[in-house]
Amino acid sequence: MKRISCSVLATVCLCFLLLLHSALMAQVGTEGSILGVVTDSSGAVIGGAEVTVTNLNTGLKKTAQTEAGGSFEILQLPRGPYSVSASFAGFKTWTIERTELTVAQRLRVSPVLEVGEITERVTVEATAQLVQTDKGSVEGIVEEKAIRELPLNGRNPIALVGLVPGMRYQGISGIHRSSTVQGLGQRNDQTDFQLDGLTATETSDKTGVGFPSVETIAEFNVETANFSAKGH
Repeated sequence: MKRISCSVLATVCLCFLLLLHSALMAQVGTEGSILGVVTDSSGAVIGGAEVTVTNLNTGLKKTAQTEAGGSFEILQLPRGPYSVSASFAGFKTWTIERTELTVAQRLRVSPVLEVGEITERVTVEATAQLVQTDKGSVEGIVEEKAIRELPLNGRNPIALVGLVPGMRYQGISGIHRSSTVQGLGQRNDQTDFQLDGLTATETSDKTGVGFPSVETIAEFNVETANFSAKGH
């Protein structure tokens, strides 16, 4: 897999995930992370607990130990379904069997360990995070199902920004066949596109160039305000 990260200053930030060769899976700007704080049933934090995440599609496994304050963050994770487990001596192993990590997402989980044998297991269901507290950006996700099933004239993935509230795709124009978007009342020339962390902006009119066809896109993220520093 290869990933494309694209940002549009003052208007929109798009992170595209491409369905290409798996050796190119981890590209800067589109990896996600899984983070949280491990506590016991009384609410006390547990430092030194072991947290393991496993990508259910690829078998990729990463492990981290919690800090003294019980916190952890496992970085550079490609989009996909994951299992998450947390364990510590004298406590049952806490497990989420499946949770979805979207492109460039920081996914927070809340492991709560119960007293018991580490070989015992407590399995919980993943729940949707209603409020994003780890980033100040305002974001929307366009998922693979919508990309595959919705009709799209011209097969240009940039046109799908119209699925995000407040966003408008204005079409392709010019000798470079570049794309224009507008959002949240901003002018369409207040944009800066990035592709794999490099500029993909036509400087003369601030439009986006060089994007692949929609058939290669698995998912993308659209930031419409308060962009994170990593996108710029």
